[in-house]
Amino acid sequence: MLIFVACLVIFVYGMLSSLLGTIIPGLADQLHLTNSVIGYIALAQGIGLAGTSVFAGALMDRKGTKLGVSAGLIATIAGLGLLTQSTNAFSIAISMAVLGFGGSIVIVGANAITNEAGGAVRIKTGGEKIHYQEIHRKKSSAQKSSSEKISR
Repeated sequence: MLIFVACLVIFVYGMLSSLLGTIIPGLADQLHLTNSVIGYIALAQGIGLAGTSVFAGALMDRKGTKLGVSAGLIATIAGLGLLTQSTNAFSIAISMAVLGFGGSIVIVGANAITNEAGGAVRIKTGGEKIHYQEIHRKKSSAQKSSSEKISR
């Protein structure tokens, strides 16, 4: 069920992103925007998407993937709501940045859900299978022991 939800989430965001390409020219005609302003509007979504992807993984690790995906979907809906109320280039850019923010969290969360549902197995060089949780535990214990040695 989780994999279905993750696929659905990525599909919905992908549809939104592709539909925005058809919405922006109509908004440009209504608001008499130049091509350079339209470029800045598209850049706003990219900045929201790239800026959020920096910390979205850490957010998922701390707060959980379901909460992250929910927050991303809420931000996406909020961005679309803002877009319907936009009256100038600045408000369109803000709504696109919010859409990028929500989309980034949704994509990272959907990937994390798929990873959790799949068992998250990594193949080591020797062909041995090891779970990511085990790798994390080994790294954590190694970091603790090295920090204890340094403190002595």
